[in-house]
Amino acid sequence: MRAMSVLFVLSPLLAACPSKPDCADQASCDTDVDTDVVDTDVVDTDVVARTAAIAIEWDVDALPNENVVKLTCDDRLIFEADTFTFFNTFRRDEDIGVGSVCKVEFTDPRGGRLSAGRAINCSKQVANWEASRGTQAEVATFTVFACESGCVDPKALNYDANANLDDGTCDYIYGCTDSRALNFDPVATKNDGSCDFGGFAPIDLTVFFDDRPSDTEVRVVCDGSSALTVGVGQNFAAWSSTTAHTVIDAGHTCDVKVTDKSGDLGASGEVRMCGRSVVAWPATARQTAPYEVTVATFFAESCSGCTDPAATNFDSEAAIDDGTCTY
Repeated sequence: MRAMSVLFVLSPLLAACPSKPDCADQASCDTDVDTDVVDTDVVDTDVVARTAAIAIEWDVDALPNENVVKLTCDDRLIFEADTFTFFNTFRRDEDIGVGSVCKVEFTDPRGGRLSAGRAINCSKQVANWEASRGTQAEVATFTVFACESGCVDPKALNYDANANLDDGTCDYIYGCTDSRALNFDPVATKNDGSCDFGGFAPIDLTVFFDDRPSDTEVRVVCDGSSALTVGVGQNFAAWSSTTAHTVIDAGHTCDVKVTDKSGDLGASGEVRMCGRSVVAWPATARQTAPYEVTVATFFAESCSGCTDPAATNFDSEAAIDDGTCTY
């Protein structure tokens, strides 16, 4: 009977920890089992699957001082921001639980201008809104979905219709994709920067100043480089006008930017290219702080060629000679 009693006591210990026959007691076996469960990969995978990347972007133009932007998901505050600068785009990135219902709100206690913007889930835009005026606006509501990596560009050879998060694997046919170029390639799906637009574009910028021209500046900026500047550092009379001229290579996209150092009435003006008007803009509204704003955009097309009637390749439509005349 004594031997049977010993066997009866040992058997539960062996059953509780069959892989640990030398366990000193039940507590040490339980500790080993719990540690193994926590270390499994299943827990980590589950955490990743529950969240997705979202971003909120908003465009501030004038008078942002009273704007407040707020994002809530499932009635929980994710972020609230209220400090912005003039004429800038702001962005906030967050990881939010999949299936969460999110809401974007803008408020302005003085009833000012509420900023335009957009909401992005993974790489997909899920909402956008226009600027408005008022004290409060709920501008977007969306449900967060999980991210699926792949090529999200429909122009790519390996476009994945099920993907919503770009993983950088898109494959293209490279070449010139701009139909305005001399070497346009209709088969190409990705521009490789080889486009040749040929020739030159003469530009005339006319600026009409306000009553304080000393702090006003107007620039023509083409693909990020300043091509022409009129204003600050030059002496102009109140309510006067001036015209500046330059010649640039064709093929550039140009912006006209008006800057005012004190924030008063901005300058109006016009751009003429190749002898014809391409853009014109009215005076910008008076502001309460310094600002810079893009008032017009245009594309620089070539209008150069051989201007000598005696040449065999005379171009009657050329506005500027490019030195290509042959005789």
